[in-house]
Amino acid sequence: MRHADDRRREHMKVLELGTGALVSDLIPRTHADLRIARVFFPFETKDGELVPWTRFVPGDTAFSASTTWRDLLESAGQDPASYNAASGQLDERTAEGLRELIGDLTMTGLMWRGYWGTLGEPDYLATTWSNSTEVYVSRRFTADFIRAGMQVPEFAWDDEGRLAWGGFLYPDSLAVAVEPARLDALYGSGLLTATGARPDDTMPASSGD
Repeated sequence: MRHADDRRREHMKVLELGTGALVSDLIPRTHADLRIARVFFPFETKDGELVPWTRFVPGDTAFSASTTWRDLLESAGQDPASYNAASGQLDERTAEGLRELIGDLTMTGLMWRGYWGTLGEPDYLATTWSNSTEVYVSRRFTADFIRAGMQVPEFAWDDEGRLAWGGFLYPDSLAVAVEPARLDALYGSGLLTATGARPDDTMPASSGD
């Protein structure tokens, strides 16, 4: 049987073609036994207003972990052309929610090298997460690194097997593996929009740019 890391490398090549992947392909093997959820990023109106997914989902209605932002808008009678795709850029509420989720953990993050910018020198260039050389850069970070306006690291995990996430470039959401002790921060804070996911749920391809 192929390891999840081997499948992930194959899917990283697939992602370049704009297709989706299984939720389990975005979670490291070390965290595969944790509860899995999908955390959704807000998308934008053409005027630049950030719109949470919950605006179009009644409070008593659940939606599939494989739903796309276009599916959501169309089901609510909205025209997707009136909005910009979610692109992994954090608003203040989502950033605060991720900080609460991380808590006192120290994470290792992989981010496309073009997003590190002035954030400091990387620890090293990661070549095993992509079929292209030097695409993802690795860096250790804590909760205070996460802030509004930044692009979220596409992959992140802690050393103790308590929290991990994975997503695409310009993601509309992240697949998140989380220990039970952090479920209140995931679902109960009111800061994150999240729904439970199965390992074989499909994460839609990115729509942002």
